[in-house]
Amino acid sequence: MTLRSDRPERLHALDALIGVWLTLIYVVYLTHADMWIAATAWLGWFEQPTRIFLMGALPLAAIWTACRLADRAGRIPRPGPLDMLEANRPVLLAFACLCAISLLPGAVLPGAVVDDGGTQLMVLPYAFVVFTFGLMFGGAVAVRRHWRRILLMTWLVTVTSVLVELFRPRTFSGLLPAVNADWATDADRPAGLMGDANTAAFIMLGLTLLILRYDRLRWPEVGLLAMTLLAVLATQSRGGLLLTAMVVAGYLYHCRAVIRGPALTAALLGGLAAVAGVVLVVLPLLANLAAFSDWEGQRRLEMLTFQGAFVERDESRLGLASSYLAAIEEAVWLGHGTGYMRTRPIGSHNMYLRQWVDNGVPGLLAYLALLGAG
Repeated sequence: MTLRSDRPERLHALDALIGVWLTLIYVVYLTHADMWIAATAWLGWFEQPTRIFLMGALPLAAIWTACRLADRAGRIPRPGPLDMLEANRPVLLAFACLCAISLLPGAVLPGAVVDDGGTQLMVLPYAFVVFTFGLMFGGAVAVRRHWRRILLMTWLVTVTSVLVELFRPRTFSGLLPAVNADWATDADRPAGLMGDANTAAFIMLGLTLLILRYDRLRWPEVGLLAMTLLAVLATQSRGGLLLTAMVVAGYLYHCRAVIRGPALTAALLGGLAAVAGVVLVVLPLLANLAAFSDWEGQRRLEMLTFQGAFVERDESRLGLASSYLAAIEEAVWLGHGTGYMRTRPIGSHNMYLRQWVDNGVPGLLAYLALLGAG
């Protein structure tokens, strides 16, 4: 393929094709719909997320590489897909180290999970492949021009799927075959296509952070933030609600330059009115929905309306942390093996403990390096 500067329509057509294809990839993979599709077993050999992703990503990578090699005069705008990898070398290096540790020694330790066809062993390498191509996608001209629209479409899918399960519990898990019915970590809590309520809250808030613009208040974006808050409330995720409060506070802080005088007073009063509306109106309405009818849902509503402690003194998570600290003491340096945490009946609810239990001190340090590089 030759891209000529006197035929810009070719470049525009290629950008449009790449843009549509990447939009589909973002919507499927950022929403975790790939995992749901795999659990449905509808697509047979193609149901595996890795295969679907590579079938979509490798042709694009080949096109980009060929165009870059053929671009002697610099006609392709920079930064391009390959340049994004160069700009993110520290992150890629830290991630690669984490993957390497998960494979060696992680895969040969006694506690490593090897009887599932290597699924647990390939989780991090698969995530590395997705992340690497994700960086390349971000450098594509089509994405640089329309990335907010792409993320907005993805946000719409995530929020809509959560709100659907708010009114119709188990909508997505109910479509799965019996053998994969446990795809959702807690099917009674609305999580949409994401399957896990905490993951759903994090994804929706992450997308919201990327979509918002921080130079001034825009009412459509305030509405987007309000819809995100409602969806996070629906997930019953305590961590998600704390993160939501941080997002709102950060958004108002960055917009403070244009919120002065009467506007500042109006914003503060509006914020207080919104909080009061959530506590006095929205939460009581949620209490009547099936998704909040069980004991756990009612307990979380009591926390949010200040009728109960946010973290009970006998909270089971504290006991979990103690048990996993004991597991760490059994294999401090190398850990128990990649995937060991998956063999435990209840997860640690803590990524630092999980890395330490599975891959020891090297895995924990590599994980911290990845967070620091990001």
